[in-house]
Amino acid sequence: MVDDLIQRARSRDEAALRQLYERHRQPVLRLAYGILRDEGEAEDVMQDVMVQALTHLEQYDPRRGAFSTWLHTITVNRCRDKLRRRRLHERLFGWLRHGDVEEPTTPAPDVEHVDTDRRVAQALGALTDLQREALVLREVEELSLAELGEVLGVPLRTAQARVNSAAAALRRAWEATEPRGGSAARAANEGKGEHAP
Repeated sequence: MVDDLIQRARSRDEAALRQLYERHRQPVLRLAYGILRDEGEAEDVMQDVMVQALTHLEQYDPRRGAFSTWLHTITVNRCRDKLRRRRLHERLFGWLRHGDVEEPTTPAPDVEHVDTDRRVAQALGALTDLQREALVLREVEELSLAELGEVLGVPLRTAQARVNSAAAALRRAWEATEPRGGSAARAANEGKGEHAP
């Protein structure tokens, strides 16, 4: 059981500490990257979070939620600190420029997937920090709305509103990344279909 594992880790049992670290490092790293969109910063956050959590296990109160929820809360707070320390717009534009690579003269078989990945990255980058936090926690980490509200420190209704807002913003951003002519061509095809005999 995790509770027993945490008890042993609180007693500074090295095997238990190592097991807790290995069990939770990837979810923490995934969440941090989902919010920050930077592998180096996400790795830094993961290390900070795991060191803080394992060093101060006495601060975890199981009556207030699962251990993973406590880690999610620490991770979100650390990511917010990171975002406050950098100029988000400058970071975002630099990131998008980096992703805007030249296409090879002979397209590779997976070029369509590369383009899709870039569009997803651009769409996520267009979200606000709060929207990205909510979306990653809800859709990637699969938290319930109650857990999401607990991690973000907001009422359940506010958590739901943030998820809805993030989903709508992501859809708009995704449509905005569509190659020129894509929407027009699709609309034309749909129009032809409507008038077909």
